[in-house]
Amino acid sequence: MPDSVSPELQVPPSNVTILGAFNASILRPEWLSRHVFGEIGEYQIFITGTIPAVVIQRRADVLWWVQQDRLVVASDEITRATEFVTKLLRILSHTPVLAAGVNFQQGAALSHPGQWYSRLADLKNAVGALKSESKAAITLRSARNDRTSLTCVVQEVELPLVTFDFNFSLDARAQQEGERIEELISHISRAAEFEGEARAIIAEVVRG
Repeated sequence: MPDSVSPELQVPPSNVTILGAFNASILRPEWLSRHVFGEIGEYQIFITGTIPAVVIQRRADVLWWVQQDRLVVASDEITRATEFVTKLLRILSHTPVLAAGVNFQQGAALSHPGQWYSRLADLKNAVGALKSESKAAITLRSARNDRTSLTCVVQEVELPLVTFDFNFSLDARAQQEGERIEELISHISRAAEFEGEARAIIAEVVRG
């Protein structure tokens, strides 16, 4: 998420991110109303205080922004974000794209705060972990054991409270350019499945 965003803007804890060369000037309310939403609606626009500035747009419960090499679409309901991105990718089918990530953030209270890192590192699908004083990043094999890369970052807030950040990503650069769009759409269509997988991991770590 871009820094220095208006306090009026609450960015949802889940998003779909597509790495690619998107033209921010196309993704304006008038064009999106015609081609993605199918109807006129109310939009809000926020501009960050960063350099360069990032324009964040919101309609109902969906937010989106283009930032250098990526498009990010966020929503409280991940399926709303995937629907938006799927429509957009099919319309802009000639956009050069490279990879996709489905991301979730959730807070939780630990049953045994002193053991959270060992519980995380001992997960059966864990393949590597890095830990600092109050933060850990762990790479896991996705439950589907496919080409999906799963990273989980756990950050201590004030024990027993921690936040979990999950990234389910797919790198499509090995595919022919003409096949990448459908490859990435297939990946993000599994967002509900990924969300269930993330919740199962949280439950296992929190249980202690």
